[in-house]
Amino acid sequence: MKWSFKFLTLAGIAVLILSCANPDAKNIKNQEKKFSLEQLKWLPGKWVNITDEFEFYETWEHAGNTSFTGESYMLIDGDTVFYEVLRLEESDDSVKYIVGVAGQNNGMDVSFGLVSTDDNTFTFSNPQHDYPQAIVYRYVAPDSLYAYIEGKLEGKYHREDFVMVRAK
Repeated sequence: MKWSFKFLTLAGIAVLILSCANPDAKNIKNQEKKFSLEQLKWLPGKWVNITDEFEFYETWEHAGNTSFTGESYMLIDGDTVFYEVLRLEESDDSVKYIVGVAGQNNGMDVSFGLVSTDDNTFTFSNPQHDYPQAIVYRYVAPDSLYAYIEGKLEGKYHREDFVMVRAK
């Protein structure tokens, strides 16, 4: 009888401990961020950054409910010196920023996952990519955005900034 009382007491304590732990586990799971293209609904359109040194253009458009397609390119003295094809794709509560550049990455697209949406700043990350490892867009106003790419380049931190305005 004493043995079964001790067993029941220990079993009750174990159930109590486990039941207290489960809500925390559920809370942590519920705190996982879920991302959607709805958060980037302001992005479609044509964006430009024109300086004395170069002209940079980036265009985005809706390609259905779960994706945007885009392109960006840079002109120096009227010559295209850089061109890339872009996609934003939503699936299973995640958003991927996918980049294709001819002649790079063995002809394969590179994917960056949306990891943060703090303060109208959208951070996409791929720590395994050679450069950049992060692509960041910040919504400033309906007619302006700030973006940058960053990461290690040849062993040193490097960052490129792009201040863009919506083309009319």
